[in-house]
Amino acid sequence: MVSFKKSVPWVACAALVACGGSSDWPDNPVGEPLAITAANYLTVTQEVLMASFSLVDTSEALVYGAGVSALPKPLRYARLQLPRLPERVASLGAVVAGTEYSETLPCESGSVTLTFDDRDNNGIVSAGDVLSETFNSCLELGETANGTLRFAFNALTGDLDSTVFAAKLTLSFDVFRVTSAAGSVLANGTVTLDTVSTGLYAQAFGLTTPSYREELSLGGTVTSRTLTNFTTHETIEPALLDYAFSATVNGTLTSSSLGGKSVVIANITPFSGLGAQNYPPNGQALVTGAASSLRITAVSDSEVFVSVDTNGDSTADLWGTHLWSEFL
Repeated sequence: MVSFKKSVPWVACAALVACGGSSDWPDNPVGEPLAITAANYLTVTQEVLMASFSLVDTSEALVYGAGVSALPKPLRYARLQLPRLPERVASLGAVVAGTEYSETLPCESGSVTLTFDDRDNNGIVSAGDVLSETFNSCLELGETANGTLRFAFNALTGDLDSTVFAAKLTLSFDVFRVTSAAGSVLANGTVTLDTVSTGLYAQAFGLTTPSYREELSLGGTVTSRTLTNFTTHETIEPALLDYAFSATVNGTLTSSSLGGKSVVIANITPFSGLGAQNYPPNGQALVTGAASSLRITAVSDSEVFVSVDTNGDSTADLWGTHLWSEFL
């Protein structure tokens, strides 16, 4: 199982003046390309890895990034709502065909209002249906949610509350905030989820988003990340006495930890390994900035090699082997 470090503040603010500060919410901006230099490449490496593995931390079986930070993760929170939706719809009682039905349900404290638009009038969650959950200080399992999640099912076969199903849906975040003892994360944007599961350790999960933004509040510091034209793909399959995982991440990352500037992430080979390993021992990503780039290459499940081209001549100017735990 991939496990990640809860906080690495020495890198998060190193060499950059924009760590923390005021928010530019609710815009989802794409920053100018960042020049990757000897002074900031460690920060870039950490921000890319943290953003990437937090993003793929949406699969119910693959808990990527479980310790990327102590902060909650809105995408994973939304993903874990999916198996609950059929039960919540069933609890609504008699749904009048052709109408939008709404009911408020209790949480441990607070409440969640479920609105069900049963577009094919069959009384269950199925393709074409739209559900929204509006959370009002809803406390469950140590996390408090506020705001709205909207699930629009484009395709659905099988039972979401099982290990055999296929679903494609559009998931929207409307000023959706999750708060834990560590801090809070506010999410805005729309993502498309495409998942196929044929068993507990036989799953494929994809995510695409034209624009998704998170604003993270931790210890009085506010930072933001915007993912533009992002795609991820995860697989999990049985292996001898274990399971094998694979994940790819591609797209543009704009971050306040990068001074509000952006880099482009491209997975050359998937990050992959076995569930029992702490970090992926295989995989390589190329991160491109303004006339500069860095390459992140997994060496083992404990070490990662980073090389930097600071002037865009396709030749590494500095390089070194680091522990995965320095960044995650």
